[in-house]
Amino acid sequence: MKTRIWSIFLIFSILAGSQLAMAEEKAEEVILKGYFFERPDNTYLHVEMVGVFMVFKLLDENHQEIENVFTRGIMTVNPRGKTKERMAIRPSGDGKSLKSVRTIRKPHILKVNVRLYKGEDDDSSETFNILYNQHTVDEVAVVPEKEK
Repeated sequence: MKTRIWSIFLIFSILAGSQLAMAEEKAEEVILKGYFFERPDNTYLHVEMVGVFMVFKLLDENHQEIENVFTRGIMTVNPRGKTKERMAIRPSGDGKSLKSVRTIRKPHILKVNVRLYKGEDDDSSETFNILYNQHTVDEVAVVPEKEK
């Protein structure tokens, strides 16, 4: 009697496990954390802290990464209870994002004024004012598109 119950349980667990594995293959969601600012061309600027660096990425309307139109930037960081720091923003190694060149120490509760430039022209820029709090970042679930 016990062997029948165990064999039925074993068969059920194998079938249920294969169904879960197939469901995971269909759609893996990725959670993006940070702040999302809508731009005039229906894209988003995604700002997040990766370790001790602030990273800026461009996302399309479906929150998929797109090529960055910004080439450089400058930002002023005002950590809570500390003095202001001014630092440059440079392209990172992946070519799709920009990253602060100096480290920003924790806790990440900051007032950040960012100006991002398109190309070498100082007239074509966008300004963002961010109240960054590491405890209240936004989360967006994204299903990555398969590469062709």
